[in-house]
Amino acid sequence: MLPSPRAFLLGALICLPALASAKESWKDLREQYDAARKRVAESLDEELPKDEEKLKAYLEEVKKAKDGLKALPAKMLESDGKKTVDYLIEQSLLSEVPGVATGALLNLRRVKDRKAVRQLVKETDKAKDPRIANLLTEVLADVKDSSAGSALLKAIKDRDVGRRAAAARAIGKRGDKDLAKSLKRLLRDDSLVVRYAAADAIEKLSGQRPDGFPKAQAGDFGLPDRFNYDRVVFLVDVTSEALEASFEDPLIKEEEEEKQGEEKEGEKKQEGKKKQEGKKKQ
Repeated sequence: MLPSPRAFLLGALICLPALASAKESWKDLREQYDAARKRVAESLDEELPKDEEKLKAYLEEVKKAKDGLKALPAKMLESDGKKTVDYLIEQSLLSEVPGVATGALLNLRRVKDRKAVRQLVKETDKAKDPRIANLLTEVLADVKDSSAGSALLKAIKDRDVGRRAAAARAIGKRGDKDLAKSLKRLLRDDSLVVRYAAADAIEKLSGQRPDGFPKAQAGDFGLPDRFNYDRVVFLVDVTSEALEASFEDPLIKEEEEEKQGEEKEGEKKQEGKKKQEGKKKQ
């Protein structure tokens, strides 16, 4: 005899708690993530097993842990986006363990939940560590939400050079043409890094590169040409004094030094001739 519709519905309701409990909680996912992170960190100092079978099992285990560094944060975001944003920023963004920071950034770029987005924008705005602030500012380039755009407009006015440059790059990457006008003020920024970041972004948004900001071109050896070779230097030294000096064309500087040397040598010869002429007259 078939069960009545009422009995069938009652049975389904009884099963619901069991189905819900089968779904992993945020805490469970976080513990798995922490375990994966710890396992990858431990593998850095471990010796590889010499036995072929043990080596195969070991490599599979470490690979699974590394895969978890990307997959588990995604599940954590689905479970509780707001809490995950905080956790990844605090625990993973500056981690030196290979794959941890990369996985965190990858997943922060995919944040879509409204609460999670608001939290990400909030954390970006209040970040005191320049490294975290700059990383999160660049992350906002992939967050398609008006609040992220507003945060970037605020960031281009920040006192920190790195954050202003990061904000300019993010605006260019977002493709928001409405924000292009806001970048023009950065073309007069005190920092050469910021000015070029703004020029690059404006070119992406408008299709036209601002005058006075030549784009780096590859030379005969695949390296940036002599006029833009120095644009690589600012990635290493971010002090304003070093930046301005780093953008001087080294080849032109050498030519000027050679010219000055030739002029001094010419002056010495002239003085020598005058002395000889003076002796002859005597």
